[in-house]
Amino acid sequence: MGPSVSLAKLRAGVAMVGNDTDPYKLMPTMGDMGSWGDQTRLTTSGTLLLPDLKPEIQTSWEVGADLAFYQNRLRIEGTYYAAENKNQILNIGLPPSSGSSAKQINAGLISSKALELSFGGTPISTSDLTWDVNFIYSKNRTKIEELAEGFNYIALWTDAKGGAVTWVGEEIGQIIDKRMNRVEDKNSPYYGWPILDNEGWDSSDSRWQDASGKE
Repeated sequence: MGPSVSLAKLRAGVAMVGNDTDPYKLMPTMGDMGSWGDQTRLTTSGTLLLPDLKPEIQTSWEVGADLAFYQNRLRIEGTYYAAENKNQILNIGLPPSSGSSAKQINAGLISSKALELSFGGTPISTSDLTWDVNFIYSKNRTKIEELAEGFNYIALWTDAKGGAVTWVGEEIGQIIDKRMNRVEDKNSPYYGWPILDNEGWDSSDSRWQDASGKE
């Protein structure tokens, strides 16, 4: 005889939602910097704006199931979903020589896939004591599928040595570092050693590389 089924539910859904940016993000506007004596000071944004900026569109779908047995004393839940974010609005850093600190763009296409499983039970249930136990497993992966023309990576944050940088075709979440200059002469007794400056710091060059050595 099979287990006593308390609940059996299947779930499925499809959604498409839009997300726009903040006001005054299409055309540069003047902002008040206060006054200098009796003169009003104004400023413009340091970010280069895009007049034809498109709204971000997210398309997603998910399927799942909820199961419970033995008067809800054994519970199993599972959900799998996939989502695609098109035209994500991002700020890309620019060199100071351009006259702007960043440029606002529609990024391209970013996809996400996730799985979540939950197992729960109530091993003890009396009039005086109830003990619930739950275990949850979740996994989420987000990948950059496409970027705007002229860009092949997204930098979520950077510092003097590296940061969180993801190239097209890779999953978001990796940490990279600038390439360290090392002694390349195989005949040298110091072959492979890092090259330090006069103050003892490593002389990393300006190129980024990930764990696989990609630059």
